[in-house]
Amino acid sequence: RTPPDFNNSGYRGDYYASAAAAPISNRHRSYREPLGADGTATYNNPLWTTNEQENIVDVDRFITSLEMTLSPADWIDLIGRVGLDQYSEWQQRFFTPGSASGAFRSGFFEKSQARNSILNMDYIARAGTNLGRNFSGTLLVGFNYNHRQLITDGSEIINFIQFTDVASGIRDIDNALPENRQVRSTFGQERTVGVYSQANLSAYDMFFVNATLRAETASTFGEQSDQTFYFPSVSLAWQFTELDALKNDFLSFGKLRFSYGEVGVQPARYNTTNVFRAPVFRDQYGGNLAGGLYGNGAFVGDTQRGSALLRPERKSETEIGTDLRFLDNRLSLNATWYKNKTEDVLLDFPIANSRGITRLYTNGAELQNEGVELDLNYLIFNKKKWSWSAGAIYTRVRNEVTRLEEGLTINLGGLSAVSARALQGFPIGVLWGSRTLRDESGDIVFDENGFPVQDELEGVIGDPNPDWQGSAYSTLAYGPFSLSVLVETYQGADIFAGTKSVMSDLGTWESTATEVTADQNLLDYNGNVILAGETFRGKIHNFGAGPVALTEAWYNGDGGFFGGGNDELYIEDGSWTRLREITLAYKLNSDWLENRIGLGSAEIAFTGRNLLLWSNFEGNDPDTNLEGISAARGIDYFNNPSTKSYVFSLNVTF
Repeated sequence: RTPPDFNNSGYRGDYYASAAAAPISNRHRSYREPLGADGTATYNNPLWTTNEQENIVDVDRFITSLEMTLSPADWIDLIGRVGLDQYSEWQQRFFTPGSASGAFRSGFFEKSQARNSILNMDYIARAGTNLGRNFSGTLLVGFNYNHRQLITDGSEIINFIQFTDVASGIRDIDNALPENRQVRSTFGQERTVGVYSQANLSAYDMFFVNATLRAETASTFGEQSDQTFYFPSVSLAWQFTELDALKNDFLSFGKLRFSYGEVGVQPARYNTTNVFRAPVFRDQYGGNLAGGLYGNGAFVGDTQRGSALLRPERKSETEIGTDLRFLDNRLSLNATWYKNKTEDVLLDFPIANSRGITRLYTNGAELQNEGVELDLNYLIFNKKKWSWSAGAIYTRVRNEVTRLEEGLTINLGGLSAVSARALQGFPIGVLWGSRTLRDESGDIVFDENGFPVQDELEGVIGDPNPDWQGSAYSTLAYGPFSLSVLVETYQGADIFAGTKSVMSDLGTWESTATEVTADQNLLDYNGNVILAGETFRGKIHNFGAGPVALTEAWYNGDGGFFGGGNDELYIEDGSWTRLREITLAYKLNSDWLENRIGLGSAEIAFTGRNLLLWSNFEGNDPDTNLEGISAARGIDYFNNPSTKSYVFSLNVTF
């Protein structure tokens, strides 16, 4: 948000109300408060964020596993596996008083400790045999036990009694009154038990059948639901090039495949019952009131309602494909079509506040996906020292929410203005916000000045899902040297240009600084006339009802962000193509080194990632996401762009 002509240095200092006034120390200076006059920076100065807000995380992790195999006969193996993953995470956050956020303006300090453990055990019996010359098969049965546990302890304070900053090194949890302290302690665990089996059968080295069945129960399932759920799968493959009639020099390998399978997603823990919590009450005047400080404490019902009927989310998928190789395996093509359906989707459903709760976590939606994947590879040449290969991947997916209560939309995350939603009849994660009014024919409605009228109701304004995506890659090798290049593309996805919307509203977007001369009489957003030949700050634009003048009045109204702007006007094409990675490597294989020091091989590689980006999107990197890894995507709101990195690596084998 910072204008280019504002100097961010000197982000903290003294403020003088007048020439004779006493200084007020440690004021936060930002472009919205260049003098630090009232102690409310509105937005952090970037140097304040860097130097006055500390976030330290220290993680210790221990992973171990043990496997034992017993073979009482040639045709059977008994296998036992045990794995343990444990880590502890210590975190400390400190914000010097003066930070822009209202909750932390008077100082914030937090320290916490988390201990997580995952124990997984598998006990397997596997048998295999040949059934004559042309048939073979294997059978596997197993038992799985998984236990997860997370314990957290922490405390935090706000409203420091004595001023301390990051540089002071003082981190004292007693530097606040009791009502401004909070102590947190949580314990969570879940268990999953499963029994599974797998059978494989092959015939004539060309027909292959694989079938599995898993029965699973978990502590996160509701008491009134079926306690055990079953997930089957089956796959069939025919390697038809084993037929004598199809063996030739052109088609080296050919396979047809079909599969069907079902998998489940467990509910989040502790959502099967209604719980009570120790509350901390707050209001707009600041301060906290912790019920635990008085009498025997206070508990209130959680705003989320539990469900005793909670069951796993279930996804079933059918897949058909082929794998082909030509010209002595130099050219390969893998093609797959799939269609899947997800039932009993787990979502937080909104509930009217008048019922005393705000949401219900339960099963209640269906999704459908249908897609095509193509993978093409070609070995262009392979000489004595030279080789060159290239390939491409194409993916096209269409998804839709096929069942959700009519009129209901589920907020998946985003901004208060624009968010990603799930609603029936639309792809998952469509963008929802204020929009342009249209008539019954779908045409834009304009006001008397030629500007689009904003609809009174919000609705779907964009689809962040791509029309298609793909990549192209190539490797050129000469002796021990190799050069690899990967290019990726993402086409046809909508994105909300939130950064552009805000900066246009504030007058800091580049186009708002442009001065143009009207070549005809124009109207601005307020109906004022700009005469032909008159120069004004802004630009000329035609929304469909003739040229109009986009001036400050427009950007502070429907054409901006903060004044109830029309979000649909900032939906843009988020397509991009990038040079994702390029690697130059040298591989050393030496019989002398292997005989002398046991060095089998060594590879030195230099890699550059995210080096170039091609996109017409006006904003930050369209590949980033405000919500991180989430179903809510396609929102640019001052996102950090993808990092450009240069990596040196050394891989050695002995």
